Parts: sequence; structure tokens; C-alpha cells
Amino acid sequence: MGQSGAKFGVPNIRVRGVNTLKGGDPLYVVDGTPTDISQVNMDDVENLSVLKGPAATALYGNRAASGVVIVTTKKGKNGESGFTINHSTTYDVVGALPDYQNEYGGGYSQDWETFAFNPATHPASWKNFNGQKILTYAADESWGPKLDGTPHRSAFSWQPGAEFGQLTPFSPSPDNVRAFFNKPLSHNTNIAFAKGGENFATRISYTHIENNGIIPNSNQGRDFISAKNTLNMTKRFSVNMNVNYTNTRTKNRPSDRYGSQGGTGTPDLLGLDNTATLNGFNQTIGSFNQWFQRQLKIEDLKNYKNEDGTFRSWNIGEPDEPQPKYWDSPYTQMNENTNAYTQGRLFGDLGLTYQFTDHLKASVIARQDLDYYTGEGSLQHRGI
Repeated sequence: MGQSGAKFGVPNIRVRGVNTLKGGDPLYVVDGTPTDISQVNMDDVENLSVLKGPAATALYGNRAASGVVIVTTKKGKNGESGFTINHSTTYDVVGALPDYQNEYGGGYSQDWETFAFNPATHPASWKNFNGQKILTYAADESWGPKLDGTPHRSAFSWQPGAEFGQLTPFSPSPDNVRAFFNKPLSHNTNIAFAKGGENFATRISYTHIENNGIIPNSNQGRDFISAKNTLNMTKRFSVNMNVNYTNTRTKNRPSDRYGSQGGTGTPDLLGLDNTATLNGFNQTIGSFNQWFQRQLKIEDLKNYKNEDGTFRSWNIGEPDEPQPKYWDSPYTQMNENTNAYTQGRLFGDLGLTYQFTDHLKASVIARQDLDYYTGEGSLQHRGI
């Protein structure tokens, strides 16, 4: 089982043969320090092994209930020195999408509604609109009239812009969901130096990963720095030091939970009015499969803001109330309801080893695992 790359998640891994009531990811141990998979830089990995059952529990206790992945990282070797650069570039594209129907458009009924001009409430210039076919614009589903090209007034024809007052064909947009997603390039670059001699071994590695999201205006940058050093003070006494640092910066990670919305004219935490979901959860992606309309054009959705700073939407109230009702344009969410956070982690160990005989040695090891998190004005720090 894995996590969607669109959310910059890490994979969920299950060790075969491990049976627990609730399941869970295995414990990761990097050069002896327990951590999690997000801290494993594959450019530094030399060997992986898996423990499960009594062998895992005996070493790591209850934390090993779902198994243990033992990670040994690369190190310098006696008589060898080297400088390596590795780079890879990936191209991401949305693979499978649901099979959307393209026979019916937005609305709750297959019968057209018509605009009824009211001189008491409507501008006089709207008199010519009387009798035009309109939709139930507040409907956020596609149970409406057939998409047969009938001239109608779209939600955007009641909002400021070049389309105001125009009739447009009621036709399907079969690729409107796919067209929303980006097709980004992502990069992974690793630089490493290693050298070893009779009395020492060292390896220093730096990895930079830049993931550009398939969700518009989203990306994640990750930096890994590691140093693995061994120094033989005498023939019997040695010092080992392993240091690993990870820094992750994420912009605009989608959150698809379903929750209550702010409603038209409700101020949100950003100080913005006239929004439907800016102060709710960013559930844009999930809404495509249920709360959306099949005739919507991606060009109209991209034009999400009026010149006066108010927001445009395909989901409005009545023609004379063209503010967002339940849903904003997905581009409003991606560009205005953003989030950002930074996470850093430093872990490693310092060890002293004395070799009494060829078959007997004693070691003293001190380990430390520190991490911090900043996001939305918060700061969290934890030491282990």
C-alpha cells in the first residue's frame, strides 16, 4: 500500500508474515538509531535487512510489533577514495481517473429553468435576458439537462467579465478534470565523497530532491546531509560518529477531508470575504468525483478572481447573487487557501569501542534524535 505522490506522502510498507490487529509500518533502524522511513535516503543505503517475530521483539520491544527494517549506510573503505555525482529526473502525469459520464450537466433536473426578469430587483438592461435557459447554479452535481449543445446562460455569464450576458452551448468538457493537473518534472541530485585509510574512514553525502506536484502551485524540497566517520585511535580503541540531517519544505499539500464551509460573505482566517471554502478544508480533488459539473471548462475555472478582488465560481446562488455558494473554483483553493511547513530532523550517534581480544569487545554508544516542525505560525520541537 502506498501514499499518493500528489500529497508528497511517504509509502506505507507492511512486512509479510507480521500479523497484528491494527497493522502498522515497521520500525526503521538506520545505523543503530530507530527512526522512520521519511529519514531514509536511498542514495546512502548500502544494505537492507528485515527482522520480524521474536528476533525483532527481543531487540526493540513493542516498537517492533510490525517488524523492523535494518538499514546500513555506505561508508569509506580502506585504500579507496572517490567522488560521485548521481542525478535523476522524473516526469509525472496523472494515470487513472474515474470514468466520468458526459451526457448530463449541472443541475438536479433534466428540465431547463428559464430566467424571469423582475423590474423590481433586476437592472433594466437585463430585460433582454427574459426567457433565457438557465441552470440551478447552486447545484453541485450533474443530474441536470442533457449536454446537447443547447444555448444557455452559464454561471460565469452572470459574473463580471467578457462572458457576461452571453449564451454558450451546453456541451460536455470530457477532459476538464485531467486538464486541472500539472505534468511536472522532478529532480534528485546526490553528491558524495568517501575516503579510507588504515586508521580512518569517512563518507560525506548531500542529496537534494525537488518534487513538483501534479497539483497546481504545490511542491516539496528535501535536503539530506550525512556524515559517517571512523577513527582508530590505537589498534584496539576506535571512535565512530554518524550524523544525519534532513530538511523538508512543503508548499500547498492538499487536504481532502470533508467539512463545513464558510458560505458566501463569511470572513476567513486570511481576512478574505466572499468565499465559499477558503475557511474550510481544501477538498478540491475529492470534489471532482462528486461535487462538480461535467460541462465546466478549465479556462473558466482558471479565471477565479474578479478585478475588484472578489472570487468567481461555477457554483453560485441566483443570477443576481453571483457569489460563490458552496464551492470555489479549484484554482481559488490552490492559489489562495495555501499552506506551508518546514520540518527538520537531526539524528545520529557517537560510539567508543575497545577490542579486548579478537572475540571480545566493549562499546559505549550515545544516540540522539531531534526534530522540529514549523507551519501556519506554529513551532514544535521534540527530542528523543
